[in-house]
Amino acid sequence: MKTKPLAFFVVCANMFNDNDKSRTETLGWLDSGLKGFEDLKPIEIGLFAGAALTDSDEYKKTEFPHESYYQINENEHRKTDGKFDFRDWEKIEQWGKLLKKKYSI
Repeated sequence: MKTKPLAFFVVCANMFNDNDKSRTETLGWLDSGLKGFEDLKPIEIGLFAGAALTDSDEYKKTEFPHESYYQINENEHRKTDGKFDFRDWEKIEQWGKLLKKKYSI
């Protein structure tokens, strides 16, 4: 049986602060989500901050509980950080380049 390398990436609001605590929590959530799929062995796992794009069509279709969660958190983040888009495109691109170089994919 031929296999292909598998890499996971997680985009999560929790990663807007990339530190040991947020990485541990986020990896814990990933592990929980993969229960029953223990045979999947990723070569790398990328953890990245995300964004709640509240002006998108997808957001406007969000059910009320999610909408209110994002609204509360967006307002809180804007008070402290002035933004609610924590994506770091350079970090994401570097991770992709690392995979390509390290694993010849």
